[in-house]
Amino acid sequence: MKKNKNVHNSTHGIATCCICGTKLSLSLSHNPYPVREKSWYGQKENRCCSDCNTDIVIPARLSLPHRDVLARNILIARYKNMSHVELRQAKANGSQIGNKAGSTFVTKKSKAAKEIISRHSKAFGGSLDDTEVMRLCGCSRNTYYKYKKELTSA
Repeated sequence: MKKNKNVHNSTHGIATCCICGTKLSLSLSHNPYPVREKSWYGQKENRCCSDCNTDIVIPARLSLPHRDVLARNILIARYKNMSHVELRQAKANGSQIGNKAGSTFVTKKSKAAKEIISRHSKAFGGSLDDTEVMRLCGCSRNTYYKYKKELTSA
């Protein structure tokens, strides 16, 4: 009877952070995309530590436009060959890694939903309740109230 190898086992392997070079348990490693090449759990190559994931990788992911492939590829090329120290130094010198606090993405769907909300919601002089407007615009409860808050603050 064969035993399944459990990749969550800390004895599974030791990886090296591809950004800062520290040694870490493979079970505590993270995918470094978009700063380095994409990797999958269980691989020993192209994994990063929790510090680099928090400080560098996640802000870089948040700044990726979801539909703009050219901008994504430019960002990957920009940060791909930088070391951990260079990325922290660039951030300290004022380079924006990630989105600024409070910034919002504007998409076709959000524009359409905000137009429906502003036209039909009772809060903006319409005749429909919040739940009816949610059904009409086809967005979730949290998204609806986020859009409504953005409309009232604008």
